[in-house]
Amino acid sequence: MIDEEMQEKDNPDSEEKINKLEEEIIELTGEWKRMAADYANLERRVALEKDTLTKYTNVLLLLKLFPVLDSLVKAETAHPDDEGLAAIVRQFKAVLASEGVEIISAAGEDFNPHLHECIDIASGEEDDKIVAVLREGYKIGERVLRPTQVRVSKKQSGGKAGDSEDSL
Repeated sequence: MIDEEMQEKDNPDSEEKINKLEEEIIELTGEWKRMAADYANLERRVALEKDTLTKYTNVLLLLKLFPVLDSLVKAETAHPDDEGLAAIVRQFKAVLASEGVEIISAAGEDFNPHLHECIDIASGEEDDKIVAVLREGYKIGERVLRPTQVRVSKKQSGGKAGDSEDSL
């Protein structure tokens, strides 16, 4: 039996078989590594899609809740002495803040069409200044969920056409 093994080792066919098997091992190892990398990429892509879907569904829910908050704020304005209502509004806003939702500041600021929606124009001393917030707007990070509805000031020309400070 030992003689047979010695003969196989010396046999050129067995050396050829060994080389073929080694090549096959290298090929299968490469294939396995590519498949493992493809699977890791798939896992990352699925996790990213899941995260995106979760954020999207959260945004849809928030968009449905904003009108409810608007109604509560209007009720609070109409009934300023109602402590229970004030507590509910504070709690509602705290929940939104815990989810990363921020109120878009507006009063007294320059009008920004990316953050604000002009609903009304009023005469004022400066152009494009926000003079009143008509409905709160909200954002998460840099993403605007709902723009703030505002009243914007426009300068009124004070005299006849052709009259200006330069002509004095």
